[in-house]
Amino acid sequence: MRKTFFRYPKIFWTLMGALFIDRVGGALIFPFLSLYVTAKFGVGMTEVGAMFAVHSISSFFGNMFGGALADKYGRKTMLIIGLVISAGISLGMGFIQTWELFYLLAFLTGFVANIGGPAAHAMVADILPPEKRPDGFGIWRVAVNLAVTIGPALGGLMAGYSYMLLFISDFVVSCITVGIVFFA
Repeated sequence: MRKTFFRYPKIFWTLMGALFIDRVGGALIFPFLSLYVTAKFGVGMTEVGAMFAVHSISSFFGNMFGGALADKYGRKTMLIIGLVISAGISLGMGFIQTWELFYLLAFLTGFVANIGGPAAHAMVADILPPEKRPDGFGIWRVAVNLAVTIGPALGGLMAGYSYMLLFISDFVVSCITVGIVFFA
């Protein structure tokens, strides 16, 4: 493990750590969003499924536009913009009182949360030489899988106290990630 760590530059591990932290934040909320929406807004699972479908479709387009925007405005800029806007929207979702507005924010968060994805992928490609990229992206996948394992467990503990704590935590985690990306 130590040998693997030293085979990659420090900036790569910093980026992996930042992306891991952000993914934990997103994984805090996602498994419990259905429960939150049905309890707060009194909608059925069909409406929740439609909301998740709209979120997924907007994520696709956010990813697509994110690549072009990263080429135009820079990788770091797009990663930070995506993190800041999605953090604000996520926090706002905890305060929304109408289903229609929550639905709109779910659409928007899908779009902006993924707008930085292509930039992050390009950053990894920029950081690593071609022979290390396959393993580097594999390490990223492991970090993501670990994050989506830890996030729901932490989210379940928080949801037991308050769903609002999930939205606040995701906001704080995204802000921490912005700080890491900005300064590192």
